[in-house]
Amino acid sequence: MKVQLHPSPARGLTLMELLVATAVSSILAAVLFTLAGFGQRSFAIVANDSQLDAKSRYALDLLTREIKQATSVTAATSNSICKSLSLTNASSAVGITLAWSAQDRTLTLNETGGSFLTNQTLLTACDQWDYFLYGHALTVSASNAAPVAATTLANCKMIGLTWSCCTNLGKITNRVTRAAQIALRNRVN
Repeated sequence: MKVQLHPSPARGLTLMELLVATAVSSILAAVLFTLAGFGQRSFAIVANDSQLDAKSRYALDLLTREIKQATSVTAATSNSICKSLSLTNASSAVGITLAWSAQDRTLTLNETGGSFLTNQTLLTACDQWDYFLYGHALTVSASNAAPVAATTLANCKMIGLTWSCCTNLGKITNRVTRAAQIALRNRVN
């Protein structure tokens, strides 16, 4: 039987192996943190874009419903800082005012009459809002048909609305633009 007086030393990592393992694990950790950060940022951008689009669709649905029920346009003001459009529904004695403020970047709906008063902010981060008043006549060409601008508020039969909302997330800008032409179905002649 052979007996060893000194057992062989346990084999460990050399300095070079330890340095290589540390470098590889550092690179893997950096890649994982970068991917996690990218994923989190992408999720925030998509969520913000979805929320902005949902608010814009809600505003369009509400405005379509209210404008279709209106009987006439009573006032329209426009300047670079604020714009407003007032309509009335004579059958239900309801007045509607849409007001846009460039300074606040908001579009609000004020509804008066009947048994309640509503003041609702439809859009925030709204950089641009325009309206166009059209009569019932059309200009027809070979390629399209376009409505003719109303000469007076009393001649307005259709309202064109456009707006653009914009939010920034770091270096990423989300923008939603809407355009619609809505007829006053209950217009009193």
